[in-house]
Amino acid sequence: MNQDIDNSLIIQFCDFVTNKLGLYFPENRYRDLTRGIISTAKDLRFSSPQECIKWFISGSPSKEHLDSLASNLTIGETYFFRDKKVFKLLKEKILKNLIQERMIQKKQIRIWSAACSTGEEAYSIAMVIHELIPSRIGWNILILASDINTNSLEKARIGSYTHWSFRDTPESIKEQYFTQKGKNEFLINSHIKNMVTFSQINFAESPYPSPLTQTNDMDIIFCRNVLMYFSSDFRDKVVNKLYQCLVNNGWLIVSPGEAEHAKYAGLKSVRFTGATLYQKQLSEKDELNSSFTKKLILTQKDPIPLISPSMPLDQPLTESKSYPSPPSPPLTTTLPSQKSDSQTDDNIDVYQLINNDQLQAASNILLKKLANNKPDGKEMALLAKAYANQRNLGNAKQWCEKAIQADQFNAKHYYLLSTICQEQDDLDAAIKALKRTLYLDPDFIMAYFALGNVFRRIGKTADAKKNFKNAINLLNNVNPNDSVPNSEGMTAGRLIEIIKLANR
Repeated sequence: MNQDIDNSLIIQFCDFVTNKLGLYFPENRYRDLTRGIISTAKDLRFSSPQECIKWFISGSPSKEHLDSLASNLTIGETYFFRDKKVFKLLKEKILKNLIQERMIQKKQIRIWSAACSTGEEAYSIAMVIHELIPSRIGWNILILASDINTNSLEKARIGSYTHWSFRDTPESIKEQYFTQKGKNEFLINSHIKNMVTFSQINFAESPYPSPLTQTNDMDIIFCRNVLMYFSSDFRDKVVNKLYQCLVNNGWLIVSPGEAEHAKYAGLKSVRFTGATLYQKQLSEKDELNSSFTKKLILTQKDPIPLISPSMPLDQPLTESKSYPSPPSPPLTTTLPSQKSDSQTDDNIDVYQLINNDQLQAASNILLKKLANNKPDGKEMALLAKAYANQRNLGNAKQWCEKAIQADQFNAKHYYLLSTICQEQDDLDAAIKALKRTLYLDPDFIMAYFALGNVFRRIGKTADAKKNFKNAINLLNNVNPNDSVPNSEGMTAGRLIEIIKLANR
């Protein structure tokens, strides 16, 4: 195989890899990029790496092809309890305080190991949680572990490790949490393995924060030794989105070499003995904006009284199931930047404002429109989304319920309501709204998917599997490369993979 690749082709391919995978290869790493494409060309049976590059750049590579490329360009290097000082802080400070706080409030903890490689970091977190909360009855704990490399994720799911993964780990960890198989194979015990949820997340293309990827409302995010592989612009974008994934007072944990990047996202550096972590704290400006939003709602003329939806599920439909309103994607969705059929000349400026994260300005415009014009369910739903993306869930729910009152037969409004209820951790209300969604539109794929996720969260496995199966049955009739409505652009093929992974 001819391995001489023209430099101009390498430059083009570098841009492609950055756009599709988020990985940045400066000139001093062209050799690594070349090695990766040579391996990919062999895996995909191209006659030369040049032909492989040209095909990637000019064609439409599938997810499987991009996965193969990502696997050859990323090499995870990790081991259990890497950086003992960080895990000591996690156990003795961060988690200890969080558990004490949540014992009084809701018993929920959400942790994300981003770029988890072969799973050692995520399983280390699970062991710490197990030590602090041996009996987790009544607790809702999510340890999400993600990576772009599907080969690494598969190894992580299997949970089989060699001595190399324990090179700086106390022997007691091996004895307590692993079963030895052979001379150099250690299988992680099932009670720790089952605490971790693995998922492929591509920082360049996957939605986050989003309930779809379970990346919303995180208490702690580990994102260590990955930001260094991004360009400066893309790195800033990722850190800002990770900031949005955190709850207020949530923690972002990066490696010492990446600390400078965390500072620019508005995170406060908190110094401990031996390590510096970064905490999300609302600025004075953010708090003032939040107060101003509440005042607007209280003083704004109400176009209609707030009435919660009460349509019985067994009530026969007497109206046509024609829903002219725009799609209602999950919270934090970026609305299309181009004008769509559902965007009128009157509200295109609002869409642009929301796309530019000018949510307060968008809310103000919508409030004025709703005060001066006839109640419009579409505008009310749009206002609900704007408030939801500002984390003002109370007002988001209020305006969503008003949208339902204005247009009781719009399934998308109920779906939006269910998403807001999930954000508020009101799962009973979310289930009720999702059932109404499906009553109005039995082919609403994302409602089945969401209902499956909610049932899984509350331990109703049979109900979860039933709804996941319904979603897959509908997805099988969709082109795998087509986007699923109300899914933030996720393709049917990708959603099927996510559902299958959830049911493993």
